[in-house]
Amino acid sequence: MMDKRPAIRSLQVKNLLSFGEDNSPIELQNLNVLIGPNGSGKSNLIEVVGLLRATPKDLGEAIRLGGGALEWLWKGSDEIPKAVIEAIVSPEHGSMPLRYHIEFTRAGYRLEVTDEKIENENPQAGHEIPYFYFGYVGGRPMLNVKGARRELRREDINPQLSVLSQRKDPDEYPELTYLGRLFERIRLYRDWEFGGLARVRDVCPADLPNEFLEEDASNLGLVLDRLLALPGVNRELIEYLKLFYEDAVSLHATIKQGVVETSLEERYLKSTVPLRRLSDGTLRWLALLAVLLDPNPPPVICIEEPELGLHPHGACLDGRSALRGGGFTGLFDDDELQIENGAERFGQRLDDLRFQPVFHPVAGEIVLYRQQQLVTV
Repeated sequence: MMDKRPAIRSLQVKNLLSFGEDNSPIELQNLNVLIGPNGSGKSNLIEVVGLLRATPKDLGEAIRLGGGALEWLWKGSDEIPKAVIEAIVSPEHGSMPLRYHIEFTRAGYRLEVTDEKIENENPQAGHEIPYFYFGYVGGRPMLNVKGARRELRREDINPQLSVLSQRKDPDEYPELTYLGRLFERIRLYRDWEFGGLARVRDVCPADLPNEFLEEDASNLGLVLDRLLALPGVNRELIEYLKLFYEDAVSLHATIKQGVVETSLEERYLKSTVPLRRLSDGTLRWLALLAVLLDPNPPPVICIEEPELGLHPHGACLDGRSALRGGGFTGLFDDDELQIENGAERFGQRLDDLRFQPVFHPVAGEIVLYRQQQLVTV
């Protein structure tokens, strides 16, 4: 087991989507599995992580794309509720975690941020309250810049945006800037499409980003090209590819005339098979490997139904390959029936896990328990 703490250590959600007003914090480890029947709220937790990711950019747009503030707020209250998201985040430097807290409601049909706070998780020795970097004091926004409190005018803060999108100076506001950069690097992988018309099958322009796999996997060829250039990752990628498809020999990614050409070399074939002609399952497996074998992964990775569309022999590898980088928070969601029916095959190749997975049964309100024996991911 690695002792590196996850990027997000805990998450508390209230009055948002299926989360009511009395939810306890969800303690997260490096590898987390959400289990529960359909409609139990697994995807809602990933939606919440998606809102955190939106805070450094445009929280209002993320709310609008999800149906507007009215659709996000918990519908079990007689009054208009205030949604709360609170995350305890590992620090960039030192040992004191940061607390990020945001509350919002609706004003008419528009989002309105009513409270936001960035502070240390706990008070320092000799102090009664945690050191804060931004917060509202008596309803007034207040920054703490190098130990000096600076009051902002209310009109200086856009109520439809997080302060993380409005203050980004690493010299003046290092903690706010750090949180913004960390949240912005969160990656969610939902609703992957690998059919004949999927974007992943299109020619990949060489000028697309290659740091992380895009959510529609449109830059898969570029990411694979980067990983194949890393000797250790290259060997591991081919090893997992062969375990999934025994006739695979190697994977090739070359850049020609401004586009990336990715192809699979197979035993018994005299020429390689281009990415656009691979099976849906092989493409999904390559996309998973591009995410999970990255030695420098995003701080938070969320994957919905990672085994969907995979043969059981491939699905049982997800957990083992998920843990190469360390120090990130992995959220995987699955439903209870698949967990129960797939436990034996999922656990076959988990003997060298570097992280103990934490299982989160979901049934409206999330209840946390720790699985003592490795069973599945």
